[in-house]
Amino acid sequence: MKVLLLCLALNPIYMLAQTNRISEEISKIPHDNMRPDTYSDGSYLCDSMIGYMFNTVLDSSINSKYVYSYDVNGNTTTYSYYNWDDVFNQWIIIRSDTTVYSLTGKIETQNRYSWNLDTKKLSSGWSMKNVYDSYGNQIIHTEFILDTSSNEFVNLIKTESFYNLSDVSDSSINYGWDSSKGTWIITSKWKTTANYVDDLMVSQEQCVWDTLNDQWIKTYKYEYDYDTDGNIVLYFTYSWDQNASEWIYSTKFELLFNEFGIATVLEYYDWDKINNQWEGIWKTEDSYDNNGNRILFINYDWDKTSYQWVNYNKVEYFYNSNGKEIVILSSVWNNSSDEWMLHGKDELFYDENGCQYLTIYYSWIEEYNQWHIGSKYYSYYSLHNNGVNVLTTNNNLDNIRIYPNPVKERIYIEIKDLFVSSVQIFNIRGQLIKTFNISLGLNTYDIDDLDTGIYILKVFTNDDEMNYKILKVD
Repeated sequence: MKVLLLCLALNPIYMLAQTNRISEEISKIPHDNMRPDTYSDGSYLCDSMIGYMFNTVLDSSINSKYVYSYDVNGNTTTYSYYNWDDVFNQWIIIRSDTTVYSLTGKIETQNRYSWNLDTKKLSSGWSMKNVYDSYGNQIIHTEFILDTSSNEFVNLIKTESFYNLSDVSDSSINYGWDSSKGTWIITSKWKTTANYVDDLMVSQEQCVWDTLNDQWIKTYKYEYDYDTDGNIVLYFTYSWDQNASEWIYSTKFELLFNEFGIATVLEYYDWDKINNQWEGIWKTEDSYDNNGNRILFINYDWDKTSYQWVNYNKVEYFYNSNGKEIVILSSVWNNSSDEWMLHGKDELFYDENGCQYLTIYYSWIEEYNQWHIGSKYYSYYSLHNNGVNVLTTNNNLDNIRIYPNPVKERIYIEIKDLFVSSVQIFNIRGQLIKTFNISLGLNTYDIDDLDTGIYILKVFTNDDEMNYKILKVD
């Protein structure tokens, strides 16, 4: 939900990334994901989504498409977003992300490209690279930006992080790239001092390096209280008043957790320096059924006149017998009539494998007292097998092994106890690119000359064909 995402954005602990423990606590706060389930029973992954928009003039019009690819662990390795071009009657790519993960599932590199619809050329690009130590801590984070004149990535910013014995980042150095000198320039330095009680962090102070006066300056302080289960139930943030040489209140968060360890109540306050009191910003409440499913979310606003929480909006969740969401109903509070008014509705549909294949979004039209379809999204899945997205399922899958995926130069196809006549590779437009002979045992094929992108690899037997999605990378 919007308010929960806002919470994470405003939370200084997230912004400063000081401790994994604090991040884990806040991550217990539930929030919606508009993407369909990537996994259903652990075997199927969403390959693509196609969206249709509805209006009063056209019954429906195709609008957008999302395409995904995965590695052997189910991590999303490619994400592409397309818009439909009614003039040329074809998909036009808008954005494409490519991600490479370490063996432990951490992001090592990520590239992002955007296209200009008018020029049909790359308009921007962004890339980043992470380096981790042997404990899995991120020690170097570097970002790059695409130079569209050379179509090459150039240095942008870099952060080096240093950790203490508790694997908590206690200092960091930020750099900016000086293109004129061809070197990194330090832009800021930070350090953190933390205090622990019974292995729980109860406070931490942060300082920034003052390059002008060559000294450390205090900036922020955080204090935490825990319940008996180790969940953070209260924390304060302070800012340093340089003139008064003292800490002053900044923000406060209060949380309540249920028996599942999920934050059911979250209250966020700002310190009113003029009146010397806490002023509410927003509050959320979640209710769950006995199966741990969220059934109600209420968002509150702060009334500055009465100094109390007032209704803002709510979301109700309904499930089928398998525990899958089938209806999500949203309402907004009408201050004039003091009642909830319908606002939006999502209907979710699942196939026999439990995959969410259709989502319909409605808006409530008060004037006509009825629901109006705003958009539909169809999702398409394939069987996930050894890092390859299998687009066809049959009894011969155990006799074929295809690796690696993603692939750079060579792809290997291992055949056992199965007669295969040939192998063909098609691009995403269905054009035949390559044809190979194949035999029992291990077969090696050089595909280094293929452009980066998604391809369909077809394996032909006497009476069947098996289709696999592969990702070619540089």
